[in-house]
Amino acid sequence: MTRAAAAAFVLVAISVLHGQRQAIRWESTGGPLISQQQQVLSTRGELLLIGGNGMAWRSRDQGVTWDRPAAGASRPWKIVSSGDALFGDAIDSVVTSNDSGDSWRGCGAAPVDRRAGHEVTSLAAHERRVYVSVLRVGLFRSRDGCASWTPVTVPWTQAFPPQIGFAEGSVVIVRAAGGWFFSSDEGDSWRLLGEPASLAGTFTPACRGDILAATTDGVFSSPDQGRSWNRAGLRGRAVAALTAPTCDEWLAVVGDRGRSEAFRTRNRGLEWTVANDGLSGHQIYRMASMQGRAYAVGAAGAYRWDVNQWTRIGPAAETVTSLEAAPGGGMVGTVPGFSVVRFRAGRWEPLVLTLDGQPVLNVTRVAMAPQGEMLVATHNGVIQSRDDGLTWQWTGLRRMANVFASPASGAVLAATGDGVFRSSDGGATWIERSIGLTDFNIVSLSTGADGAAYAGTHNGNVFRSNDGGDRWRVMGPTVVQYPVNALVALRTGDVLKGGEAGIVRWSQAAQSWQRPGGTGTNGPPAVRALAQDGRGAIFAGTARNGVFVSVDNGATWRPANEGLPTTAVFAITIDADGRVAAATDQGVFRISRP
Repeated sequence: MTRAAAAAFVLVAISVLHGQRQAIRWESTGGPLISQQQQVLSTRGELLLIGGNGMAWRSRDQGVTWDRPAAGASRPWKIVSSGDALFGDAIDSVVTSNDSGDSWRGCGAAPVDRRAGHEVTSLAAHERRVYVSVLRVGLFRSRDGCASWTPVTVPWTQAFPPQIGFAEGSVVIVRAAGGWFFSSDEGDSWRLLGEPASLAGTFTPACRGDILAATTDGVFSSPDQGRSWNRAGLRGRAVAALTAPTCDEWLAVVGDRGRSEAFRTRNRGLEWTVANDGLSGHQIYRMASMQGRAYAVGAAGAYRWDVNQWTRIGPAAETVTSLEAAPGGGMVGTVPGFSVVRFRAGRWEPLVLTLDGQPVLNVTRVAMAPQGEMLVATHNGVIQSRDDGLTWQWTGLRRMANVFASPASGAVLAATGDGVFRSSDGGATWIERSIGLTDFNIVSLSTGADGAAYAGTHNGNVFRSNDGGDRWRVMGPTVVQYPVNALVALRTGDVLKGGEAGIVRWSQAAQSWQRPGGTGTNGPPAVRALAQDGRGAIFAGTARNGVFVSVDNGATWRPANEGLPTTAVFAITIDADGRVAAATDQGVFRISRP
């Protein structure tokens, strides 16, 4: 190469690097709007609260935007609302908040002492009346917003923790040893509820003082504050939740074989019609109403009932721990505590994972096989779908897969704690292929353009296979001993491995592992993910420092976090459009188009 040509080459390289510096900006994919939620509350029709156990998020505009309570003192685990006030449990007291959960203060002298086993088992509140059940102590009532407490004499024993199921006006309903107990005078006297109310799972207030009961045999209503009950439809169905957003509209959720189905009545239970539009089919746990609108929360997050359909509402900031490109476009990922989410046509949707009518739990990773089969790793083995996620079945691999990869042969490799397994039929059947491995706890996989496969171990070694995963040979000795969290085979033939201590390169020319750039540093720290895009840029996702990019095959690295609201990255993939996508603890982001 002449000196002039070399200079021109340098200028082109600099311009490419400069262009990439300008182009790397992240934008949100809008989700996923998925997070298992256990409760939904409202305060005076102005504030919507959702959460698992405790208050996680709040919205002042009916679920359009969300924020979290201010950081600071520990927050209650159990929360109820009444008017502008929130009430919750603490280690040694009942606490209350009048600033939407930003701060909490103790109230009254309820005999709560979690350290002695006297913890709050449930709370209920209506206007100034507050009720609290304390384990092994009893039921207590406050008529002054929890400033003072009075013990309530009850007819049940403390055989198991009572749950206060309803408090409205002077009516209180409690589930205790023996069934549901009813009081119409704030707990001064009690009677045991017989059928059909005894079949109820939950009670909810309706218009004109009516009480609705969601039972294992349909819906029942009481027009006289619980003294008598009338059948109100959905006979023979197990109703999981109910709400009445208006006097003329009730909504109910029916659970069946791991799925939920919604129904609506506009004539007080005489006729019910299916109201599933917008729901994912996942289980719904609770419902509530605010300003004439109904809300539902469950395994797939929060929904709002809008003009005859459900709309999934935020918050969008959810942790996605694995992310893979899907053939034909889109992506699939996993959400901890939930299951699998899919992104296509610009929208996120949750997939219903059930086997034999039961939800599939402990999902850890999802991948797409070359022919379009979807594979999901669970703690108990790998499941497969051949119909775009509609139905699922167990595969022959009943071990937890740490990661999947597909070499050029079209097979699928699964890395486990017991070696590598290979499937030639889209994941239906598996054969162990660990010949040559000396470390069997495989935590990462990668495939090269030349068809080679690479396996990274928990002990820091990397193995290579040139025959589609049949036989393996160690690439070593390794420079540093740490779990190989991420691997990427570069087009040059070099290989990068990443982990807690940074990145190390396998030099194809030198046939050895080397630190990047020969500078004695390991590049980005705490690496969780590595990927190379179509232009040759390499992206490293880290646990604490966001994303780094290298345009010189991993010799040097620079941060690339513009537009990324978090520094916790779990996975990186290249989608079918060639765009880089990152899974974070605040959702999935993609690099903006130039």
